[in-house]
Amino acid sequence: MFNVYSFNTINEDVAFVIGVILNITLITFIFTTKAKELNRYNRILLQTCFVDFFFLLVTFLVKPVKIVDCGYEYLIANGLARHLPFPYRFYAFDVWMFALSLSISSVPTEFIYQYWIIVHNKDFSLKKQLFCFGIAVFASIVFAIACYYIYYERTSHLLYLGNNIANIMSDEDGVVWTVGMVLPIGQDNRIIYGIILIILIAIGSYVIIAFCNIRTYMHLQGQKSLSSKTLEVQKQMGKILTLQAFVPLISAAFPSSLLIMALIFTNLSIAHITVFVTTLFSWVAPGNAFFILFVLKPYRRRMILFVKRILCCARLQTVGFLNVSARKSNSGTPAQPS
Repeated sequence: MFNVYSFNTINEDVAFVIGVILNITLITFIFTTKAKELNRYNRILLQTCFVDFFFLLVTFLVKPVKIVDCGYEYLIANGLARHLPFPYRFYAFDVWMFALSLSISSVPTEFIYQYWIIVHNKDFSLKKQLFCFGIAVFASIVFAIACYYIYYERTSHLLYLGNNIANIMSDEDGVVWTVGMVLPIGQDNRIIYGIILIILIAIGSYVIIAFCNIRTYMHLQGQKSLSSKTLEVQKQMGKILTLQAFVPLISAAFPSSLLIMALIFTNLSIAHITVFVTTLFSWVAPGNAFFILFVLKPYRRRMILFVKRILCCARLQTVGFLNVSARKSNSGTPAQPS
């Protein structure tokens, strides 16, 4: 029988390792790559790394799963945070909800940053960046507080109902680590306010993204005086930001719509499908770093060179081992592993 608990754990661990490696590589490149046209974007790229590292760490510690079954939504923590006493166990999951919201609401800051540099031809000060980022943090805090009242404050005494999905999501001891839940809309309509809030955060974020992206694109189309290198970097940054806008949209927003549908249509039993929705959330951070590393030409060149060096070293070690083995074999001495 397919073990959903093990699949979720492996998925989170793999995403964490890949995400950490890619983000450490990206930070190293940001500080060591000498490209004048690219240096203006270092701060916004570092902001992306900061948000992604935070999201990776929280996701690894919580290993969250959201399951909807017949209108009941269960929040399950399979990570180290599950061993915390209540209510801190839920607080840990709520921090993950905050981090998920921040990964979406902080994206507009990157587009505003680029819009200000290209259209207004001025540096975007650290103060302005922190102000925009602070708005994203505030919106995510409001969302996290709302989640407390929706998923825990009224239903904390009903968490034992999570045992109803033991056949789907239980650990090796048969325990379902339910940390929060919400009742069907007919019994508690507060989930509606949570749905409205996250939709407003998402719509507000993508309206800003669309406005800044369109204005920046139109401005670049009319530019004739920029050098070819500067124009190339600006276009590459535009591609990266667009991809970064689509990563949370595809990995978080679209899958969440399935959860919302399952909450609204309470007769719909798709628990086995909703359990895989949160597995996509884990790949938001690795996806962001991957696109930055392979879309920006200076970083892509260094990545390719780095991979070639690793392959070259591995090939040399293999050849050296085979040569030593061959010499010892010819001399009649058994080959010893080096």
